[in-house]
Amino acid sequence: MAGFVVALTVGVAGAGATASTRSGVYGVVTKAPATPTCVEGQSCSSPAANVTLRVLASGGSVVGTVRTSKAGRYRVALPSGRFRIEIRGTFRPTTVSITVGSGWLHRDIRINTGVV
Repeated sequence: MAGFVVALTVGVAGAGATASTRSGVYGVVTKAPATPTCVEGQSCSSPAANVTLRVLASGGSVVGTVRTSKAGRYRVALPSGRFRIEIRGTFRPTTVSITVGSGWLHRDIRINTGVV
């Protein structure tokens, strides 16, 4: 069963993001390793459900937040520009830099759980 996508439209001062914005970023957040012992032939990662992503403008201001779905999916409408996606919490901090153009950017994010 496919998980739903959590979407958020964010406004960036002077950038003109609206609900009809036709650009942004989407993808799946996974955590790995998901268990202390990986088994050959089985995935060692799993979807990162209900994880909060903060989207920051190039100047560092937070322009929005979004939570992943049960399947780890996320989608954020953004105008063209450079942004950072930050994930903090129970996992090791993860930061991803992105550049959004005139369409939708696909960016999957992998969180290192620190399990060894």
